[in-house]
Amino acid sequence: GGVIDVTLGTFANLLNVASASASQLVVDLPAGITAGDYTLTVQTGSSVEQLDTYDLSVIAEGLQGPVGPQGEQGLQGVQGPQGASGPQGVAGATGPQGLQGATGPQGSTGATGPQGPEGPQGIQGVAGVDAPQTSLSLESVIASNSGTMPSGGAIEVNANCPAGFVATGVGYAFPTCGVVTSTFKGITPEGLHFGRVGVHNNCGSDVGVSVRAYCSRISVVSNFTLQSVIASNSGTMPSGGAIEVNANCPAGFVATGVGYAFPTCGVVTSTFKGITPEGLHFGRVGVHNNCGSDVGVSVRTYCTGIGIAP
Repeated sequence: GGVIDVTLGTFANLLNVASASASQLVVDLPAGITAGDYTLTVQTGSSVEQLDTYDLSVIAEGLQGPVGPQGEQGLQGVQGPQGASGPQGVAGATGPQGLQGATGPQGSTGATGPQGPEGPQGIQGVAGVDAPQTSLSLESVIASNSGTMPSGGAIEVNANCPAGFVATGVGYAFPTCGVVTSTFKGITPEGLHFGRVGVHNNCGSDVGVSVRAYCSRISVVSNFTLQSVIASNSGTMPSGGAIEVNANCPAGFVATGVGYAFPTCGVVTSTFKGITPEGLHFGRVGVHNNCGSDVGVSVRTYCTGIGIAP
């Protein structure tokens, strides 16, 4: 990749390097060089390994030699261009009758004819069933529960809604020395909806934790009912990084609550509900990882819709 110096006998700086590669070097000979023996020197650097010499002879141009024997016949050439058209020939005899052609496309629709006479009266139909009269009303109650969190330990406390109610919100209360590790709404195996909070105790002594679930139901005269399902999702939060995890509701349901769970070394950066471009409602939680290693994050969305009672 450095400068290449080429000398030929006493011709040093007069040599011009036309091109150079790893296997070939092309140099223009200087003007005025005569036939004779010369030492060719090529140097690409300052070390001995980058210097090489070669003895060569420059021979003067001789006289023109005799004409050689005739070579073999070459390959046939490409076809030449087409010649001009000849004169028109004599007309031939008339050919036989051709086959019948295919049917042509359908013609356009003709003009509308005059209106016909009125037909006879039809048979009276069966009377329809009256639609049910619906009266909706939204009822709400507060379900509460509490527990004692041991010093240096953790606790999860549920507040169960009455039968027929769904949990539309959850709250909690405990001393500031506690740390929330999870909060979400769910359904017990018996079908009761609940609000839950998980807390870790950093207080140095046993402390109390209270939980409240906000419970609602639709009271109706007809057969409508309030339905709820739990949508869940999880992800891995990289050490020192952050993550946002969505839990999408099924089609036709809206997100009425969102909860999460992760180690106490994580910090919540966002929590909200939204709608995807496809129209699905979701709950989302954003968390920053201060744990020193990858940790898991789980999210639950409490989804509510209006259905038909059986």
